Amino acid sequence: MAAVKVSVMAVVKSVMLVLENKAELCEVTDAVTKIINLLPKPEIHDQIASERLVNENNTEKEILPEHSSISTLEEEKKEFYIHHYSQFAEFLLEHCTTSESNDEKQQLYTNLLNTYFLNGIHSDSLVVLLCTIEQTGRSRKQDAVVELLESFLHQRKLVALLLNQCSVGKDWQPTDTSKLITLIVTLPDRMANCLQMNNREAFLPAQYFRELACDIWRVLQEVSACVRQQRDCRLTFLSELLGRLCSLGHGDSVFKIILPRLECESRHCFVWRRVSHTLFSRIPDRCLEAVLLHVVRLVSWRKAMAWLLGDLILTNGKVEHVVCSRFLLLRHFEQDSVLHNLCGYLADNPRWRDKLVKTFTSLLEVWGSQSSIKHTCYSQHLYLSRAILVCIGHLDDGDVGANKEGTPASTKPRSEHAQSAT
Repeated sequence: MAAVKVSVMAVVKSVMLVLENKAELCEVTDAVTKIINLLPKPEIHDQIASERLVNENNTEKEILPEHSSISTLEEEKKEFYIHHYSQFAEFLLEHCTTSESNDEKQQLYTNLLNTYFLNGIHSDSLVVLLCTIEQTGRSRKQDAVVELLESFLHQRKLVALLLNQCSVGKDWQPTDTSKLITLIVTLPDRMANCLQMNNREAFLPAQYFRELACDIWRVLQEVSACVRQQRDCRLTFLSELLGRLCSLGHGDSVFKIILPRLECESRHCFVWRRVSHTLFSRIPDRCLEAVLLHVVRLVSWRKAMAWLLGDLILTNGKVEHVVCSRFLLLRHFEQDSVLHNLCGYLADNPRWRDKLVKTFTSLLEVWGSQSSIKHTCYSQHLYLSRAILVCIGHLDDGDVGANKEGTPASTKPRSEHAQSAT
């Protein structure tokens, strides 16, 4: 292990010295070859090996040797990623984004930047690119970094980043996933602050979040395929990302794309139901209400609620509180579909059907409460009345007979309703 550390350190220092001193083209080419060989994804070598440059003698020279001749060990690549990748990325942006008089060397620098940031560690690349843009004023360097970030988004590198976080690919996760989620969610705001009137279309909120939703859906498709192949994967990162998006007000843009497709796939496929259930079960409690709000609004059919959420109302107390109390007793919605989705979910499965009866009893008590009649606005009280009617539509004789003791008490205050203006 010590030998690997010394070897990688020596390579990195030698490459930095060559690039910093603006060496000759042949030396720069050799330096580029060394550093590209240390990137942790071996599949990029086939792509880069096909790119050729013309040297001083007008003869073709490959940036990299053929894939079969690459002998870099996996341990060296891992060592480079853990201890050198981010720092070297910052070094490249500092020394390889300036204008060169030699066109061949300029093209070499451009190829190196594209390869390093677009085919390396995508999570660290995104962090370095965004931080550099924020720390750099209007300059050629900032323009070059902005172009790199735009290419990063256009080439769907966020898909690779998210896949890596789900452990579908190689395990090269960064240590601070919270920071990474923050950068992904706030990227349009950060770019607007930095570029102002020179902002690019790819960074505008409507465009960005629509493309992000499509990227998340592609990742979910890959995760579903992994589950079918009995391969391990994690959805915690995606769940936290969706939670943050909804908490910051971008859930509508994302779920309008994801939810209809997820509902369609879950209709007949139990694998997709398992993926959906896991996805929603990993959402942090602080974000659950914001996420469920979009689910109950956008789901097209009440039975789809059970496909997507599964038995979360039994296993997650926060879900039960949001569905049975927050959405039915404390908030009100204009759409009748919200009530049908909520009550339909409660009535869908015998395992948690008793929660429908309890919720119905609570609705009657609040609806008939003198204090509620006096202090609740008309729209809220109308919503309670509609909720009671929808619940009645899902109750049967067995539900009423098993809970007779709750009915008389809840219907006593009807005289106050008769005297009330509402």
